[in-house]
Amino acid sequence: MNKKIFILSAITAITLFLSACSSNSNPSSSSNNSSVSVKNDTVNQATTPPKDSEPAVTKSGDVVIDFQFDEVLSFSEGLAAVRVGEQWGYIDTNGDYVVQPEYTDARQFHEGLAAVAYGDYYGFIDKTGKVVIEIMYGEPGVFSEGLVSITQGGKYGYIDKTGAWVIEPKFAYGGVESTFMERNSKFTDGLAPVKYEGSWGYIDTKGNFVIEPKYSSVAVFVKIVVAISQKTVCCHDCDFCAA
Repeated sequence: MNKKIFILSAITAITLFLSACSSNSNPSSSSNNSSVSVKNDTVNQATTPPKDSEPAVTKSGDVVIDFQFDEVLSFSEGLAAVRVGEQWGYIDTNGDYVVQPEYTDARQFHEGLAAVAYGDYYGFIDKTGKVVIEIMYGEPGVFSEGLVSITQGGKYGYIDKTGAWVIEPKFAYGGVESTFMERNSKFTDGLAPVKYEGSWGYIDTKGNFVIEPKYSSVAVFVKIVVAISQKTVCCHDCDFCAA
């Protein structure tokens, strides 16, 4: 009787031991796996990424750029600004650095140029990382039709891709309290909305008023009909109105 009990106990112990070894040898269940495994659009294993870090994935769910950045902006013209610690640089769609992290701020590319900063001063680089507009300006907008809005002395004007002033700073800018339009007054179809002496109007690429400043609110022209009144502007084809 005792012999039978001993044999059954031995078989049970061996079975449990083999089961444990099989479980530990399965890589999909290892708690030390630090990568993201994606196959057939199903995530098999993922660990908690650093705060604010996200991988780049395809529409099918394939991870193409793994967790490694503290912050990533959307890709624009083939490059994306990324933050590592307190410094910004740029990567391509393979996740390789095109511009090493060295800036305190970095924006998206528009018309081949992106705004970057050292402290409170901004300039522009090209896609190779070369500084083409000296880092010496205030808050920038984005390039459109060869011009970009730049702040100086509490107002903003426009410079070209050489950094030369084309339209001297004379339009209202409220700093961090300014409206989106005041910070991003870009040209579309040769016109840009600007705020002058408390009212909004439109200028051409020479800085001349085409629509006199007399409105409380405006919108960027987007090749569609825009209705303007003393109080409200409506973009009929994009369901946008501003008071």
